[in-house]
Amino acid sequence: MKNFLQLIIATIIFCPFFSAPVSAIDECCYDECYYDEGIDDFCCNAFSLEAQYAAIFPLDSKVGRIYGYALPSFTLQGSWDYKCWSIWLDGSYTFANGEAIGCGSGRKTHLSFVPITLGVKYIYTVCQDTEVYFGLGACYSFLNTKDHSEYVHEKTSANNTGAIVKTGFVYHYCDGFFLEGFFNYMYQKFYFHKEETDPFVYRNDVDFSSLQLGVGIGWTF
Repeated sequence: MKNFLQLIIATIIFCPFFSAPVSAIDECCYDECYYDEGIDDFCCNAFSLEAQYAAIFPLDSKVGRIYGYALPSFTLQGSWDYKCWSIWLDGSYTFANGEAIGCGSGRKTHLSFVPITLGVKYIYTVCQDTEVYFGLGACYSFLNTKDHSEYVHEKTSANNTGAIVKTGFVYHYCDGFFLEGFFNYMYQKFYFHKEETDPFVYRNDVDFSSLQLGVGIGWTF
């Protein structure tokens, strides 16, 4: 896993960037980050909306054995960019079906994971239409499971705070639209306790920390 992480980071940093022809207005925007009436300064002070899709790779082997080692995630993100900084707020939805291990082995189980993250990114302009960034943020996440087994409660839920590290690149191609490739690390754990109504049922805590590799498409306005 360590080698995989190093490979992804190196790919993001050293990936060749292709520059499309830009207008004089775009050049002004990227080369000199200032506001001038009548000039589109979306790269300097602007809002953006983005839809993202990612594969989540759980770092806990137990989660991987039950639900799979690559889970789909869908995200809607809003950002406010000012000069070299960006503040983002996003919400994601991840789901997975699997089979229980241990007691009740083979019984169906379903997982829903909803993290909400807020953080700050530093943006570095590589060329006139390409940027790379590095960001740190906090998250508050919700986990829900549904198990078809008589050995555990059918439905359980937990929520907790966590943290996220983001890195990636953004390519602006036309009329305020952009494409993004990203690689994230999320630290997220959930804690379960015995229930007073059924003190003999015990549920293991869940480490849902993960690596995330994905793409996005958005619009700056």
